[in-house]
Amino acid sequence: MAVVSAVYAGTYGEASGEHRAKSPWECPNCNRTLDIRYEKESLVLECPEHGLRLSYPTPPGAYQGRSLEELTDVVFSRTMSGMNLARQGICPRCWGVTVIEYPTEPTYGLDGEGSAQDDIVWAEVDCNRCWLQYDPPLQVLISSHPAVRGFYSEHGLDDAEALFGSRSTSNPEVSDLVLHESGGTTATFELGEDALAVDIDEGGRVTDVRRE
Repeated sequence: MAVVSAVYAGTYGEASGEHRAKSPWECPNCNRTLDIRYEKESLVLECPEHGLRLSYPTPPGAYQGRSLEELTDVVFSRTMSGMNLARQGICPRCWGVTVIEYPTEPTYGLDGEGSAQDDIVWAEVDCNRCWLQYDPPLQVLISSHPAVRGFYSEHGLDDAEALFGSRSTSNPEVSDLVLHESGGTTATFELGEDALAVDIDEGGRVTDVRRE
């Protein structure tokens, strides 16, 4: 059944070629518009200025019947859903046990000293059973919680806008992160005059959500 599902999704299908478009989001380093590309079964966001590159594995079947922009929305929605599972200790790929550590150093580089990313707290997500590993900003990992996604939705913002752009959850003007000496972290997200605070423990599990 797993093989049948993979074939239907296009995992073993023919290459769908390369497709490009301009995204509505800016590079966090230089504020240039990021390019969207679909190639080799991956959706890629890339900065034409200095090569910042974020890649999301995406089977060709996901592209069928959708524009590149629509595919991007689907990829980000699945990414957030996958992070929400991983944050709860469930691998979205193999159903194994995931472990979260923070703060850590990102495994992929962002060019330039003193970049806008220097103050970001990074997390690392690892599955004990399969190869799955990624290292999102901690605020982004927390924003995968349904309460934060709902908070963004209330303000007319989707998953992509929570990940990229001027109102992304990693923007220090939108989110504030406090790492407590006793353990755990509080992330506060502000949109307009509204604020949502989320507490997590040392393993990334949400312990409290409240409006402030």
